[in-house]
Amino acid sequence: INSNKNLLRTYLAISFIFFSVQFFFVFMEGEVANSHAISARFIKDNFSDTTRIGGLQSGTIGYFNSNVFNLDGKLDPEVLRYLKKDKLHEFVDKRKIDVFIDWRGLERAFDSTYFKNNWQEFKGAKINNDTSSCFVRIIK
Repeated sequence: INSNKNLLRTYLAISFIFFSVQFFFVFMEGEVANSHAISARFIKDNFSDTTRIGGLQSGTIGYFNSNVFNLDGKLDPEVLRYLKKDKLHEFVDKRKIDVFIDWRGLERAFDSTYFKNNWQEFKGAKINNDTSSCFVRIIK
């Protein structure tokens, strides 16, 4: 029983230390703990409410922007059917999504030829979180 109490005390001490460090960086240094909170503001600042935006990690950006479509299939079973067939691009085209915003590298969820021929990096402001990218559909 004593070893369980010691283990619990150790766990609580480590948890408190991690919480304290995060608290310091978030509240004292002005760091944002969730990079998608910055992406959510980026969307508001750079796109209209009618622009259809997609993202695989869409929880935070979708919470703050009603025009965001979840593309990882967790919220929309229709997307999951497309993902299982490696046809995410067909879903994106069907839903007329014109902006893809997510962590760098997640554009690999798309067929590379499709992505290269239909999307380009957003030429406006950059997302100021060092982790995300924004792509817009190439208008043909």
